[in-house]
Amino acid sequence: MPNPKRCLSLLWIVFLAAAPLRGGGELHVDREAPNRARFTASFMGETFDGSTSRIDGYVFWTGTDPRTGLPMGSAVYFEVDLNALDTGIGLRNRHMRENHLETDKHPYAFFKGKIARLARQGDTDALVVVEGTLTVHGKERPLAVTGRVAVSEGRYRLTASFPLDIRDFGIRVPSLMGAKVSPRMDLDLDVTLVEVPSSSKEVP
Repeated sequence: MPNPKRCLSLLWIVFLAAAPLRGGGELHVDREAPNRARFTASFMGETFDGSTSRIDGYVFWTGTDPRTGLPMGSAVYFEVDLNALDTGIGLRNRHMRENHLETDKHPYAFFKGKIARLARQGDTDALVVVEGTLTVHGKERPLAVTGRVAVSEGRYRLTASFPLDIRDFGIRVPSLMGAKVSPRMDLDLDVTLVEVPSSSKEVP
């Protein structure tokens, strides 16, 4: 069973790896950018997917450790609006939200964590490891993921792909025409963040 440690959240941290880490800093999701979170599921040898552009989040850090180069006092937060997931078929959307994700009770999937490791891959690319907790369907699971970020003209683009087993989060496996959809789904993230004036308050 795949470990949900390949999750969306880590990607946010990647930004930090490419950002100038002198002192503190803060990055927010650019909600005007063409962001996307997408899942791909398999069913009887075929696949279908669902996606949403309703993604929000931030990366925050208070300073940089001169010995390790790691951000200090870092906080990462990322959320996806599950009510906005669209599979292209209205009835399937409704069943997914009402019968499986139960978005009336759990409207968001979100991650909270911190930067654990980072490694520059060049002048405009970086790999980062983020550790924290992923919450989906009201269930929390530990998460440690590696992601990649590319920097261009002050904008930080995060992309990542990873597997997720919905049974780890207590989500009932859906059926189509009497056959079960695979509980293992592939997730893809493509998100842009931008620098903002850093807050003087400590992020919880």
